[in-house]
Amino acid sequence: MYLLEKKSAELSDMSAEVQRLTRCLSVLEDEKRIWQSVEGNMKVTVSALREELLTSERKHEEEMSRRTADFDAEMKKMVASLDAEKCSLEQQLSSVHDELRGKVVDYESQLTSLKLEKNRLETTLAEVST
Repeated sequence: MYLLEKKSAELSDMSAEVQRLTRCLSVLEDEKRIWQSVEGNMKVTVSALREELLTSERKHEEEMSRRTADFDAEMKKMVASLDAEKCSLEQQLSSVHDELRGKVVDYESQLTSLKLEKNRLETTLAEVST
């Protein structure tokens, strides 16, 4: 009987070990489910963050494109305005040059007339003096 008791004790020990291992397995399976749930949540979070990043990048690119287009349009307006102002100033400068040339011609003509008048008066004076 001693052998039977020994075998019974071994079976009891083995049964206790199986129960302990079953509890450990149950705990590990629970941990696995928790980690799988966390992993699933993390995948959803990472996916959402990627989508948010892509959306933000797209919005940023659109905003930069809009600002660049606005800047280009404003620069074109400014260049056109400056070109028009330059043309206007060139026309004014040309008009002033023309006016000055006309005045120089008038002054030279008056000077010539005055020189002729002076010569005539000097001649008349010389004739009267003699």
